[in-house]
Amino acid sequence: MPKTDAPYHVLCVDDEDFLLDISKLFLEREGDFKVDTALSASEGLNKQLDTQYDAIISDYEMPGMNGIEFLKEIRKNDISIPFIIFTGRGREEVVIDALNNGADFYLQKGGDPKSQFAELKSKLEHAIRQKKAEGILQQEREQLLSIFDSLEQMVYVSDPLTYEILYVNKYFRNFLNRDVIGKICYEEFQNKKSPCEFCTNTVILKNKPEPYSWEHFNAVYERYYSIVDRIIQWPDGRDVRLEVATDVTETKRALDELNAAYEEIASSEDELKHQFGEILESKEELRKSEERYRSVVENVQDVFYRSDNKGNLVMASPSALAMFGYDSLDEIIGKNIADSFYKDPSERDRLMEILHEKGQVYNFEAYLVKKDNSQIYVSTNAHFYYNEDGSIAGVEGSIRDITRMKKASNALRESEELYRFLVEHIEDGVFIVQNDIVVFCNNKFAEIIGYTRNEIL
Repeated sequence: MPKTDAPYHVLCVDDEDFLLDISKLFLEREGDFKVDTALSASEGLNKQLDTQYDAIISDYEMPGMNGIEFLKEIRKNDISIPFIIFTGRGREEVVIDALNNGADFYLQKGGDPKSQFAELKSKLEHAIRQKKAEGILQQEREQLLSIFDSLEQMVYVSDPLTYEILYVNKYFRNFLNRDVIGKICYEEFQNKKSPCEFCTNTVILKNKPEPYSWEHFNAVYERYYSIVDRIIQWPDGRDVRLEVATDVTETKRALDELNAAYEEIASSEDELKHQFGEILESKEELRKSEERYRSVVENVQDVFYRSDNKGNLVMASPSALAMFGYDSLDEIIGKNIADSFYKDPSERDRLMEILHEKGQVYNFEAYLVKKDNSQIYVSTNAHFYYNEDGSIAGVEGSIRDITRMKKASNALRESEELYRFLVEHIEDGVFIVQNDIVVFCNNKFAEIIGYTRNEIL
């Protein structure tokens, strides 16, 4: 498992002292874990209330409260913490009960200790990584839905295979004035008993992730909509349909009326002025919507940017000035991103290769250069944006300065490497004992007493 800024903090619960000591010794041997122990489920609950653990390992058969009962108590307050049942009890009903109550893994004691604890460590690493990944996906989902909720357009997400509605944004919820999550889209939005004949699911699945733009008159709502559909990946890994629909009824009706007026040559000047006024009002509403969007972009600390197909910067949020040390956006707009901002322009080429392969990039890390030639380390999220004809117009995304975090991580790694170098190269024997067990020694110590390090540990 890769090194982190700090070892994962794990709680082991078992009524046998010897097994707790062995588990703690094995898991802490390589420095990836810090292990607390408890001799009963009740003691484990008290410790869990006071400490934020990354995972819990528990025996099944314990006096007072068994492992399943302990698991149920944990899940009352924390549904996400990884929980592994590690026990000699091997009945099938115990395994099923554990998994049904939210255990991530079930591991039976017995057999070769080295293989057994290696498997325990492997499952522990997997469970922690999976939960952390799920946490990141949940955070990304919340950020995505927050953006959707800020739009004054109808946004919904559905399963393109089952037609189940997975999400509707705040604007659409207020329009519907009812809960439609979990229901079928064509039943709720079109009052139909079977999929719509104009459904675009087949088209967007075939051309994913390319968007598909179209217009539609909804007879249920008696409104015209300009619609953009595309396939995106939902946080649970599914390919889902994302639809963004803009109500263009007033504009559509105004244009239809204007065309009819020209065709009949019967409209009065006052009527034409009235229709023109309606169009101006629609443009004013669009301008206000753009201003709200601009306000969001201008007040974030991360840098939001757009570049064209040649890699030239065409838009950046004002936060770019503070991050890169410029005085005005005019100094950076039009600059080539790879040549002007990347320490190594080939890193930009690598980002573009990932984009063309996957359509999007998350947490891409690279060194960028400020105006004064000093360097910052950043994390980038990016994706393509498209022209009206569906062709790629360029790249848009966000940049976050993670220089301090990177320096802290590097400093810790260098400190650990220096410590290991010094210990391994001094002429004195060094060893560490915990609970009467030798948990570390250098080569010199092993040489002095005539054993190998593996025989001593």
